[in-house]
Amino acid sequence: MIASVKMVSMEIPHATHSCPKRTKMLSQARKPYDVGDVIEQYSQGQISMNVRLKELHRRLDQMLGKSGTHLSGKNGKPITLGEKLQQMDQQIQMMDRKIDNISYSIHAILREIQKTPRIETSTCS
Repeated sequence: MIASVKMVSMEIPHATHSCPKRTKMLSQARKPYDVGDVIEQYSQGQISMNVRLKELHRRLDQMLGKSGTHLSGKNGKPITLGEKLQQMDQQIQMMDRKIDNISYSIHAILREIQKTPRIETSTCS
């Protein structure tokens, strides 16, 4: 915002004619970018992004366990985090099916118990 205000103030004709400092600033503002500076800024951004990705990967390894440390896949390759998550998802689905089967069996047993007539035994003394 401030830069745009400065640019507008520099482009006013009467201001540039009266002040050589503003003329110099205007010519610097219109100067094309130095390719070396642009590449350097880009590489600094890449380095910063790589550092952040490594930190994120380290934190994921810390939370989920480092990939391939103890387990190997079917072909002997280390198991990746994605494969570990997929295995965990499959195990959870299998446990969910077992719980559903147990719940169904309990409800079936309760229905059978409620259907059968109860025989009351009387104790006579």
